[in-house]
Parts: sequence; C-alpha cells; structure tokens
Amino acid sequence: MGTPRPVSISAKVFRNFAHLVEVPVFDVEDEAHAFIRFANDAIVELETSWAANLTDDTPVGPEWVDRESNNCVLFGPKGTLRLKPLTLFEDEDGKLVTVPLEPRYSESSFEMQLRNFADAIRGQAPAINNAEQAFELMEMIDGIYASSELGREVPVA
Repeated sequence: MGTPRPVSISAKVFRNFAHLVEVPVFDVEDEAHAFIRFANDAIVELETSWAANLTDDTPVGPEWVDRESNNCVLFGPKGTLRLKPLTLFEDEDGKLVTVPLEPRYSESSFEMQLRNFADAIRGQAPAINNAEQAFELMEMIDGIYASSELGREVPVA
C-alpha cells in the first residue's frame, strides 16, 4: 500500500472523564474517533481512548494499566489481519480460513522503534519513518482536532 497521502478527515474528540480526576491541570481529551480518507481511496477508521467504562472481565494489562482493551484490525481485498491475537483471515479456494500467526520479534515494538532511532542517528540503519511521513502524521493529528472543533470534514492541506 505504501504511504498514500491523506486527503480529508472527519473526527470528534471528547473530554468525558475530566471531572473524575483530581489534579490541578487536566486539559487532554480522553476519547477520539476519526475517519481519514487517502488519495488511493484507502481509509483509516480510528477509535481510541485512555479512559473508559469497562466490564470486570476486561483483561488486566501491564503494571501501568489497570485494564486494557487494545486491538487493531486491518481490512484489505485479500484478507483481514487482527492484532490481538495475531490472526490472518483470508480466502483459500473460495473458503474463509483462519490462520493464527506468531509474532517474529522478541522485543517490544517500542524498544524496536527506539533501537531504529538510535541506529539511524549513528548512521547504522535507515530510519523506518522519514520527515515527510512525520509531517503528514502531524497534518492528520491537526486535522482530527480541526474537524472536531468545526464539526465537519476537513481537507488535509
């Protein structure tokens, strides 16, 4: 798929739990929903929150998280990939097959990103992401906030 250019964004962000936190400064949203269209007709539907009402059976996460409900699903014309548990759903001779996958890394993705960043600074490896991609990411984040504030879809410059 490459890195297609984002063209428009429709989004809404919320601050539903601010009244529950007893700290002097609390100026961040707790939930965001976005629909991003790209030049190649691909879309990203993003739903994210760091605070939510969850059931008691929601799995307990790492030490710094009481409960977590994280997942990522990628839909494509040749199949669907689910992150947790890592699974591929694809067509095989006209039948839907489910293929459980095992991650091929031994360190966390955060550690891998830090290692790549340090290696790129030392000139030992190319950076996974370049400045143009970082700029486009910032345009998308700005577009999410602009769309939420304006209450409508906004173009990405």
